[in-house]
Amino acid sequence: MTTTRLFAAVGATVALAFPLALASVDARQMKNASEGVYTAAQATRGSTLYDTSCASCHELSKFKGPEFVKAWTDKPMTELHAAVISMPMDAPGSMKPQEYADIIAYFLSLNGYPAGQAELAGTDAAIKGVKIDVKK
Repeated sequence: MTTTRLFAAVGATVALAFPLALASVDARQMKNASEGVYTAAQATRGSTLYDTSCASCHELSKFKGPEFVKAWTDKPMTELHAAVISMPMDAPGSMKPQEYADIIAYFLSLNGYPAGQAELAGTDAAIKGVKIDVKK
């Protein structure tokens, strides 16, 4: 095998293995929603935001109970976050990142996920770090 082919083979192996290594690190660092990823005060703010910004178009039943469980359980919070930040329909993404996180906190509280000691930050890193697991 020539040196060029050897480097190409090693490079291809590393390129394939690197994303797998990152995925396993991410999975180990991911926190479950049932571990308390928001605060009660944050959920209260989210409730107010929902009432003023979302309730006129969306029934609350879509975000709690069986519909929520079916749509979001065992999924990364990034999927729920993507849906939430696509609103309001007439101005997607117009709210502050923390306000969207507050609304997600409200949805988690509606579904019996426990509050914790730290707020869910509205950053991409914080949202990516949470999985909506089966509620304990």
